[in-house]
Amino acid sequence: MSGEELGNSNSSITQQSTNPNPNTTSVEATIQSSSAVNATKSTCNTTTSVDDDVDREKTLEFADELFEDGLKSVLVDNDYAEAADCFSRTLEIRVAHYGELAIECVSAYYQYGRALLYKSQESDP
Repeated sequence: MSGEELGNSNSSITQQSTNPNPNTTSVEATIQSSSAVNATKSTCNTTTSVDDDVDREKTLEFADELFEDGLKSVLVDNDYAEAADCFSRTLEIRVAHYGELAIECVSAYYQYGRALLYKSQESDP
């Protein structure tokens, strides 16, 4: 068995070749990536490289937190861009869990559309 590792600063590919029989060739490859996300001030962009946080970011509880953050951005801060980001992430998670047309996604679709509308009206002179 021989091993070869290729990679750059963000990812690596490990390739292992095994040859149990001289007439056949078997190749196993593993791709590992550790992508770093640029930090922003957004409360919706909380991506980190820890596996537990990645799993958490796909949960419905996290989607509910994002939804609440989006409502706070609209009602308290009048920050429609931030709200649109939060509602967008909420929709991604809920659609992944329930499907595009599920009743559980209705409020997020509504709030997301509303935030986008107000955001576009803000930028119009």
